[in-house]
Parts: sequence; structure tokens; C-alpha cells
Amino acid sequence: MINKARRLTDQAKCSLVGKSGATFFIALCFKLIVKYDEELEHIAATDGDHIFINPARWMDLNKDSHVFILLHETLHVAYDHHGRIGVRNKKKWNAACDYSINDILVLAGFKMPPVGLHNEAFRGMSAEQIYDLLPDSNEEDEEDGDMLPTGKESSPDARAQKARKMISEAVIAAKVAKDYDSIPGALKRDLELLMNPPIPWEVVLNRVMNETCKNDYSWKRPNRRYMPILIPGLHSNALERIVMALDTSGSVDQVQFSKCTSSLYYVIRKYKPKALKVVQFDHQIQESVTIRNLRDLMTMPLKGGGGTYLEPVMQDYIKDPAKLLVVLTDGYFSNSITNPNKAVVWLVYDNPDYKPPFGKVIHFNM
Repeated sequence: MINKARRLTDQAKCSLVGKSGATFFIALCFKLIVKYDEELEHIAATDGDHIFINPARWMDLNKDSHVFILLHETLHVAYDHHGRIGVRNKKKWNAACDYSINDILVLAGFKMPPVGLHNEAFRGMSAEQIYDLLPDSNEEDEEDGDMLPTGKESSPDARAQKARKMISEAVIAAKVAKDYDSIPGALKRDLELLMNPPIPWEVVLNRVMNETCKNDYSWKRPNRRYMPILIPGLHSNALERIVMALDTSGSVDQVQFSKCTSSLYYVIRKYKPKALKVVQFDHQIQESVTIRNLRDLMTMPLKGGGGTYLEPVMQDYIKDPAKLLVVLTDGYFSNSITNPNKAVVWLVYDNPDYKPPFGKVIHFNM
């Protein structure tokens, strides 16, 4: 039985050869060792190092399903989904990753088996973004997903490095074959992030935000962690309402804007403001909206494209009751702007020489 299942797997891999636009996926598909387990509960699964297949269930499927499932499990590894789970619910995270992967493969022209998870409403979203839109998982009612516990053969750092290497080599193969342009645009953006992970500016932002707000604490009811000694908790009013200004001038493209929305996503998740006012600006304010949930964020379009002039943003912030403004920009504009005499944090990307006239600055690379 295992020998027959192995032949079907080999046939599925070979069927990709010569398929238009498949070079990237072919290079990925041959990277992982496939093991066969007759006791596996699923048709296929991965532990982050290998692909496991139940031979009996494998033989019930056609070649298109074999190809799709092999690529599905391979992308779990290439996207380092095991390493990105953090403290999230395992089953809910697995479902979010499945939605993300399956849509990528569907867009690439592969035929999904009827049992797969797919929803076009999640198109273009990361697994993290999809996770936050899914209902909470019930551990008792749901069966385990196809992401098995990680093996002992490699560390989390080694698996992350392995994932980047897999992606990098597959991209090179696609470019050599002049097949790279056939990769779906959303996947290309993901690949760039996977191969060139951004500097963890979030760590720096945490420190700056805490320093900015340390003189703005008020007493609230006692923190439960310290109930035995009855120490009151502290709450910063500065984080209840945050204004975040996005530079959408002509020097900012759609890819950079997508990364900017990822920054907004981080602010919402980390600081949980009651209201996050998002201001898109170029030479003037193009849009000013209050983001109250992640759905609002995901549907926010890019507006702008002109020159860069920050004075209207500062005047708007002066009138706003918010006590904190975060400006996300490439820093290519004049410094002739009014100091609002309130907290300002500058997130400046790809321009290490820029020095703002006031406030705290964090430099990072996109």
C-alpha cells in the first residue's frame, strides 16, 4: 500500500513539470521528505520538517488533489506557520493558515479538494489577520488540524531559516525559468516579506510608547496580579485615543501602503485604543477615519499620490483630543511644520538620515 501511495506522490510531483507558471511551486514541492503513516488521522499533515501522508486515504484521491495537498503542506513549512503561532489557539491558527494557503493555490490555478477551507473574503490577508476574524475555536468539538507538533530535529530558529531558504531558492528557480511574473501578486508580496523579514521596530515602539505615556498615568481599580498586597493598577489616558498619520504621497506605492496597514494592525492589537484615528495625507489630508475594529482596517483603500506636506496633519492633531500622534512616513518632506506641543512618535522607513524637528523617532527598513 505504501509503495503505491509513494508512486502516486511521485506522479503528482512530476505532473507539475512543464505546467505553465509552476516553476516556483515545483521547486518547493521537491524540498521536503514525504513519510507515510497508516495511523495518521488526516490525509496529510506536516510537523514543520516533513510531510506525512496516510497511504489508504491518499489512494482515494485523484491527481489534482494530490498536487494541491502536497503544495498545501509545503506552504505551511515555507510560510513558517509553526513558528508564527505564538500563543494563539492551535486549531484556530491552523484554520487561518489553511484559508491563507488555499486561496494562494486557487489563484495560482490549482484545483482544491472539496474538503479544503476557502473564503474569498479573506483574499490578500495574512494568516494573522484571518485569525482575528475567525470565531473562537472550541478545543473539545474540533478535530486536530494538519499542523502536527514540531519535531525535535530542528529548533524554531532553524525552521525559520529553512523556510526562508526554501522560498529564496524557489524564487531564484522561477526567475531563471523566466516564470516569476506568473506568480500571483499577493503571493509575491508575501515572498518579499518572508525572504526579507522587517526589523522588529515594534520592540522599539513599545519602549517609546511607554516612555511617552509614563507621565500620563491615572489610578484605576487594583491590578489582579497584585491583589494580595493591594497595589492599585495604572492606566494611561494617552493610549485611549491615538492618531496615526500615514504618508500616502507619490513616493509611497501599494506594497508600502499594505505594510503601513500592518503597522496599524500592530497598534490595534498591542495597545487596544478605544479609538484609532487614521489620517492619510500627501500635500493635504486625503482621508480621516476612525478605525474601531480590524474589519475597518482591512477595507481601507489607499488615497493620495501627490506631494508631501505635514502641516495640515499637525493642525488637525492640535485640535484633536488625542494625546498621541504616530506618523508613518519615508521622511522626504520639509521640516517647516508646527510643533503641536503634544506627544509625537515618528516611524520613518528607508531613510536613516531623516531627523524630525520634534518628538521621538524610530528608523526601520520596509
